[in-house]
Amino acid sequence: MGKSHHKVKTGCRTCKTRKVKCDEGRPACRRCILTSRVCEGYGIWGGGNIETRKTHKPLDNRLTLRRNPPDQVLDVAEHGWVEWFRCRTAVKLQGPFVSHFWEGLVLSASRHEPAVFHAMLALSSHHKRVSIGAQEMGVEADPDRLEQFTLREYTKAISHLLEPQFASGDRASIRTALIACMLFICLEFLRGQTRTGNIHLQNGIKLVALLDQQQTGSNRDTTDDWLVIAFTRMNLLALQFGEGHWTPSPRLHLLPFNTNQPLPRTFETVSQAREALDCLLKDTINLCKEHRRQLDPTHPDQNAFRTNQQGIKSALETWLIAYKASRVVLFEEIGALPRAGYQMLAVHYTLVKIMADTSLRAPEDEMVFDSHTRDFVDMMVQATEFLEHVQAVHTSDDPVFRASACEGIRFTADMGWSPHLFYTAIHCRVRPVRLHAIRLLRAIPTREAIWDSFLAASAAQEIMRIEEGEDYSTLAAAVEDQPIFDITGVLMDSSFPTPIVPAWRRVYDVQFVLPDGGETSGKPTVMVCRRNRSDGQGYEVLTRKLKTVCSHKES
Repeated sequence: MGKSHHKVKTGCRTCKTRKVKCDEGRPACRRCILTSRVCEGYGIWGGGNIETRKTHKPLDNRLTLRRNPPDQVLDVAEHGWVEWFRCRTAVKLQGPFVSHFWEGLVLSASRHEPAVFHAMLALSSHHKRVSIGAQEMGVEADPDRLEQFTLREYTKAISHLLEPQFASGDRASIRTALIACMLFICLEFLRGQTRTGNIHLQNGIKLVALLDQQQTGSNRDTTDDWLVIAFTRMNLLALQFGEGHWTPSPRLHLLPFNTNQPLPRTFETVSQAREALDCLLKDTINLCKEHRRQLDPTHPDQNAFRTNQQGIKSALETWLIAYKASRVVLFEEIGALPRAGYQMLAVHYTLVKIMADTSLRAPEDEMVFDSHTRDFVDMMVQATEFLEHVQAVHTSDDPVFRASACEGIRFTADMGWSPHLFYTAIHCRVRPVRLHAIRLLRAIPTREAIWDSFLAASAAQEIMRIEEGEDYSTLAAAVEDQPIFDITGVLMDSSFPTPIVPAWRRVYDVQFVLPDGGETSGKPTVMVCRRNRSDGQGYEVLTRKLKTVCSHKES
């Protein structure tokens, strides 16, 4: 493919299809707006209102892939993988929150960027394989041939990114590389290759910073914003896991939202509320990491840290007021899936609130979490309500989300509840609460970007065993047979006892060492943590090999 593929053609795709003159308005062509048409924008160079289009429309029998040569079309097999991606993969990966990246940008770019197209086929084929099982896909799709097809498409995508035009570093090349990179990340996480996926993510975040450097007020495009949001969300999840990409660089701290703008009194959409809360989570993580780099209590930045912490806490209070004020309006206008997203934000808020309140603690100070017992209880009640919303979605009439015994994995490229439940299980020492968090992690086997609910549950169980000693098995057995939804009344009981785990038995600074070769290598993920010695003389380092389950079956 030559450089001509990166030359911007004039006119939006809708006007060119109709062979009429386009006024090239941004973000959507004015001619399309006046004629009530959906403007398909200008391909990888952005624009358009294609994000309003539903993703469940069937494709035409012959879909043009590239603008050059114009007669190149999809064969039957490729058409099937594109259909699966459009109707299943893209919908599943974005989760309960609207994502313009998954709804429109990937498919739009795949039509004229071979690197994106082949990356999309690789992800689509593997997603279908793990979702319904190779045995359900017919004789022509045996496991070996499926894996070969996925890897072949993966290799083709990488080879296209190595072509000379991508070395120029222009905005179009960076956009294409970022879209393909996100597909690579999801494919690797889906395959259990967590370390490789994290490397792709780190490289992608660096590219996002490069893209941001090329943006000014005059040339900023919504396409770039969609890319930034997709990568920032993925990176925030990885940072909570202890991976991802973080740097003291102020530029990366500012991605992708403007923290100087006041929060609205009410949120117009669930996504707007989500973006504002993500901004506060990002600021909280930055504050925690910066504080740990300068733990000297006499350091002159300590006052600035406290000021920043108070600013975040104040903004969180404002966010909660706007969130509650928006409930009635939002619930009248949204369906079951966005409602699940709205409920998930309550869980997310409580997590960020606890993180902000404890952001200036010493790493070994786990006693500070005892004052947040009510917050942990609230988060578990909210998580249980979220589970009810999720079950309502999967038993709805929507064929995309209808529960099916043959679907094998719940994977999303966006936020789920694993980080919130894991945080509760390792920091809350009230036994019923942390046991309930572990049970919820095992209730719906999920992968949320870098997070694996089975891995998180295994790690949380091991930490509780370390801290509770011989009592753990008895405690776990006592609640194992209780229905999950019956626990809500117990959790809301105001007579919770004070946590009895002494400070010296409490684990802190939990980290994971990812195996080379991923799950298929047979090597375990190793958890490394610290615990203060009972005599007060330093700390000991504890390591545990974690058992994980590779097959996530949907119920």
